[in-house]
Amino acid sequence: MSQIAAENTAELVRPARPFKASGATIRQILTKLRISIRRYLFWQTILAVLVIAALCFWGSFLLDELVFATSRFELPRWFRAAFLLTALGGIVVFAGWRLAIALARRLRERALAMVLERRFPQLDSRLILAVEAEEGRVPSVSPMHDAMVARTLERANADVAHLDLAGVFNQTPLRKSSLLASVLWISIAILTVMNFAGVAAWANGYLKLADTYRNRMTELKAYAIAQPGDRQIPFAEGVYRHPKGSDLTLLIETAQEKVAPDRVRLDYRLGNGRGSGRTYLQVDGQGTSTHTFPALLDNTSFWLTGGDYTTLSPLRVEVVDPPTVSALSFDVRFPEYTGLNTGDGRTSVPVIGTEASLPLESRLDLVITAPQPLGNVRCELQVGPFRYEVIASQIDSKPKVEVWPAAVAGQPRQSTALPENVAQAAVRDGGKTIAIPFLLHHKALERLEAQAAGQPLELLDGAIPLPPDTQFRLWLIDAEGIAATEPARLLLRGITDEAPQVETTLRGVGTSITRLARIPVTGLVTDDYGVDRIWFEYSIDAETTLKEQAVASYASNPQKVVPLTRSEAEPYLRFDVLPLDLAVKQKLTVSAVAADGNTIAGIGPNVGHGQRFVFTIVSPEELLSILYSRELNERKRFEQLIIEVQRLRDDLVRHRDMIAPSRATPAPADKAELLQAIAGCGERSLYAIRQAAQSTDSVRQSFREIREELVNNSVDTPQMLDRIDRKIVGPLTRLMDVDFPSTDATLGLFKLANEQNSDPTPPIEDAILQIQGLLETMDQVLLEMKKLETFHEALELLKAIIGEQDELTEKTKQRRKAQALKALEE
Repeated sequence: MSQIAAENTAELVRPARPFKASGATIRQILTKLRISIRRYLFWQTILAVLVIAALCFWGSFLLDELVFATSRFELPRWFRAAFLLTALGGIVVFAGWRLAIALARRLRERALAMVLERRFPQLDSRLILAVEAEEGRVPSVSPMHDAMVARTLERANADVAHLDLAGVFNQTPLRKSSLLASVLWISIAILTVMNFAGVAAWANGYLKLADTYRNRMTELKAYAIAQPGDRQIPFAEGVYRHPKGSDLTLLIETAQEKVAPDRVRLDYRLGNGRGSGRTYLQVDGQGTSTHTFPALLDNTSFWLTGGDYTTLSPLRVEVVDPPTVSALSFDVRFPEYTGLNTGDGRTSVPVIGTEASLPLESRLDLVITAPQPLGNVRCELQVGPFRYEVIASQIDSKPKVEVWPAAVAGQPRQSTALPENVAQAAVRDGGKTIAIPFLLHHKALERLEAQAAGQPLELLDGAIPLPPDTQFRLWLIDAEGIAATEPARLLLRGITDEAPQVETTLRGVGTSITRLARIPVTGLVTDDYGVDRIWFEYSIDAETTLKEQAVASYASNPQKVVPLTRSEAEPYLRFDVLPLDLAVKQKLTVSAVAADGNTIAGIGPNVGHGQRFVFTIVSPEELLSILYSRELNERKRFEQLIIEVQRLRDDLVRHRDMIAPSRATPAPADKAELLQAIAGCGERSLYAIRQAAQSTDSVRQSFREIREELVNNSVDTPQMLDRIDRKIVGPLTRLMDVDFPSTDATLGLFKLANEQNSDPTPPIEDAILQIQGLLETMDQVLLEMKKLETFHEALELLKAIIGEQDELTEKTKQRRKAQALKALEE
């Protein structure tokens, strides 16, 4: 039964079959509707994107204007970059999401048909039936049913052919979006026309992401004023490295073609939490202002605000240790004549303190050593009022040494560069040592003044001319541009090679000499570096031309002190008068002369002169007469000396006789007075004997000089010399060597006995005996002096006779001359 029922049911319900609509109009309408829906969604997305983009522009533009108006700051780059990425990313995500939904969503025909059915009720579900029939979803029940479905499809095709699909969409949201987008972008266009600079600044800031993008009326530039030379150092990448402990001077300038503000606000913050502050700077007529941080010790950040300008990021000052001179020395090649050079020809002379001295014409390198590599060494040199500069630098590993003259009004400064090989040699030890070559020259100042006048500087032996007594101010700048806070100072004095100093005295001659004389000259010659030559210069009478007489025994001597000696036996030099063939009464002027070994042109050799001695040529008789007068004076001195020694002896005898009564017991007052008198005698006696010894030695020395004058003037005889030696000088020498010292010692014992209150009788007795012996020897010497006097009296008598004879001869000549004239007149 069930099988029969199933078969009956299959016959009643036939399988569904697709119905074909005529002309495919429904499918075209549905396809067109699908495209319209997607187009609508596309334009809706585009308008939304335009609105969002415009709102982003206005939001960022107004925010930027607000921030700038209130703080004068530009929004930081990171913020603008984040805003740009966020806005672009949001717009892309939004647009992509909307478009992806519109394109990816399947718009089924039945759903599209339902949309049309709702919009156009007159379709009366026929369009849905047509779509289902097209999809084969309408079963074939019976032929009548199929005919009815076909009829319905025909009517549906006829109905959709006249449908207006535009009425399906609600255009109001799209119009509103379009209107809003138009208003926003038209406002942006109007803003661009009216404020193009502002929009361009926005584009630079938000699209190009420039650090500074505002077109400011005011722009400030900051520089650090560095020494030496008030150099303007810009803040490289916003950072300036400043030497620790020195004053930091900021120079704030208004950029060209910008408006200068009335004042500049300077905000600063010190490092290490040492505080912060704000100050206002007045701007001068040139648009500049300055501010000084004294003795800056900490890192500092500061901001500048003036007009519509404000530094976006702080300008930073990093405090670092300045370069210092760790060692200063001279690498010197001394002039050859000094003899100071070592084996390799150069000597290192360290500078101790702030002053050094070197011989003139020394070739020297000023060696400056620092702990860190140096980029620049600036030597400011001053000689009196004259100044010039030497700058040694190494830029890109290319050393350079230049000499800059002092500025002269109306003339450009022209530098002179040292040869490249010299500049290369000036940089040592990786730049930690700079050696600047100089030549300490006596005419260096003239060359430098010529350079200041516009002439090329002439180098000397590849070195810079250096005048003596030059003051140095050394400014160091390391490889990173950090300058020293204070210059190193040095005064270099040039030691002028002085002429030899000649100190001379005469020995054994006076101012009167015979024509046969030999003049002994003693003394010392001193020089800085040694004596090369010694000779005599002389002139006769009023001659102006000096003549020379060589000293044959002298050779060049590098010693600084040279005695004027011929040999150990003859500790003097000798000037021979005999070769000059002088006449009586002529004047002879003699001086010793010495020269050093300085062979530098224009300077040496230096010549030093000793004292000029003037002599008068006399006859032997006249010289003997002069010596006789001296002997007579010495004899009188000796006679007076004998009298003083006799008084000393008598005083001792008198006080010796007073000692015996003092042993009795007189009154205490008388005894004290007596002892005081004896003690006074001891002190007087000791003083008197010493005075007598000095006087005796003076007399002995005078007779020795008389003897030497006799010998040096060649007027001596063996008998005369023997008498002076054996009868006068010899006994006086024994007195000085034996008798006077012995007597002095005895009188010393006498004084000691008085001081110790012991018996002074033995020493006073011995002293009396010794003085008596002295007197006997002195009387013998006096007797010999008188014998010499007799001899000299005879000479004087002979001299007087000769003088009278010469006078008589002269009178005879005059009378004969007068008679001859009278005879001629007659």
